[in-house]
Amino acid sequence: MNPHFCRAALPVLLSLLLASSLRAGDAETVEAAKAAFGEGDFSEVISTLQPILDRAPEASTEQTQLAKEIAALAHQRRGEVHFRNARIKESMADFDTVIALLPEEAAGHWQRGIALYYAGEYQQGVNQFELHRTVNPEDVENSVWHILCLARTEGATLESAREQYMQVTRDRRIPMLQIQNLFTGKGTPEEVIEAAGTGSETAKFYADLYLGLFYEMTGEKEKSLEYIAEAAANPTAENYMGDVARTHLILRGQPNGTGN
Repeated sequence: MNPHFCRAALPVLLSLLLASSLRAGDAETVEAAKAAFGEGDFSEVISTLQPILDRAPEASTEQTQLAKEIAALAHQRRGEVHFRNARIKESMADFDTVIALLPEEAAGHWQRGIALYYAGEYQQGVNQFELHRTVNPEDVENSVWHILCLARTEGATLESAREQYMQVTRDRRIPMLQIQNLFTGKGTPEEVIEAAGTGSETAKFYADLYLGLFYEMTGEKEKSLEYIAEAAANPTAENYMGDVARTHLILRGQPNGTGN
């Protein structure tokens, strides 16, 4: 999965907005939002841009759209911070706002699907990962999160979830083929571990993360936490999926997860 959701680079969005014919006071508003974004104060970005967003669309179509894009990026970054600190409800609220501001980005928002899993909103998670498949059909991770959610929906079993697995044929990353086989009942944990051993530390990270999630799906809590702790401690885990591993540990009451 791509490490970040981002419609466009913030500097490009800001330069476009500043280059457009702004209403009186809008240039100062956007400059203030730009400064707040640079400081990582995403809440300030959002509140600063709200007066522009509150205008009737017909009054300032171009300006409002560009402000929506900047605000959506701020909500996205704030949602990521919330997720990293295991504030799932708050993360979900921000991710939902991203889609409310930019509905065309709904299919790309896989981070929202992962948050839905941890929020216990499994059917919504199923829907999100099915939607994501329309723009990213060859991603084993998306299919795995889909089955993780599906297996927890009302009335589902592991067997019934496997029958609806979204098969992937062209994800060449090691050890994604073996992870897919594991979740579909056609492979073993040992095969995942062996394949990861032929790859990099990144391959080992993904093996540990998805072995941990597999064991959570099958109800083997101790094994699950052992593998996810290994993933969280991996030196290559400085990315969003590393945040997933650490947040998982926080939510499951383990000391190895640390937010920031």
